[in-house]
Amino acid sequence: MYRCDKCGDTYKETLYAGGQSEVSEVITDAEGNPLTNAEVTVTEVNTGETFTLTTDENGCLDYVFPEGTWELLIHKDGYTDTYAYVTVADGDAEVDIPAVETNPCDCLCHQTNIFAKIFRIILKICKMFGIDVHCCDDSPLNDI
Repeated sequence: MYRCDKCGDTYKETLYAGGQSEVSEVITDAEGNPLTNAEVTVTEVNTGETFTLTTDENGCLDYVFPEGTWELLIHKDGYTDTYAYVTVADGDAEVDIPAVETNPCDCLCHQTNIFAKIFRIILKICKMFGIDVHCCDDSPLNDI
């Protein structure tokens, strides 16, 4: 059993052939608050192996990663999906987990997919014709 240094939770070791490294990180939002019960989809970049973890009630993500380069997609409703990375080599882990930003809503003006890009082009055209455009939260879309 392992104990997380950051939140105190205990968890079982996952055994893999070759090197591995324990990663215990508290996932936080931009204000430093723990992101509890966030879904973390983990993918090994080279093999495509995928599994899902969940942060606990303290926002802690505990796992023993085998050697490889791991991409983590952190998802929680109300927040922007955020990518993080864990690289394990020779039993050492390099961890890059940024703070997760709050997403004010799920409307097109706050997304980054292709439909949102098309939406922004339409809004720029509206702006060229002097049409006052506002987001769903009634804030002006001045950054378009």
